[in-house]
Amino acid sequence: MPACSTCTGLPVPKEQLHIAVAIHGMSTAIVLNNAGYQKKYSVDNPNLALINQLKGAGVSLYVCGQSLLGNKYNFAEVNPDIAIGLSMLTVTTAHLMKGYSMLIF
Repeated sequence: MPACSTCTGLPVPKEQLHIAVAIHGMSTAIVLNNAGYQKKYSVDNPNLALINQLKGAGVSLYVCGQSLLGNKYNFAEVNPDIAIGLSMLTVTTAHLMKGYSMLIF
């Protein structure tokens, strides 16, 4: 199954479809690289394959810097495929100003 199966078959050319994800709060652990995840949970990070699929599909991934600090995660242990934003709100606001729409679920 493609990482972005929701977009499969849309009448929008792939080069015009831009998706950005802001990860924050209790979901923040998924952004850790494998070494950081192993140190915290004593298992491999099960999210790495999904992150690779999303990046391969052109999805921009961001993590909330405040959530990293609040959860006491080391910034150096963030997966290099994920950009660190000041906060989830600044990441989403910047994207909204560029014409992105927000999907809240």
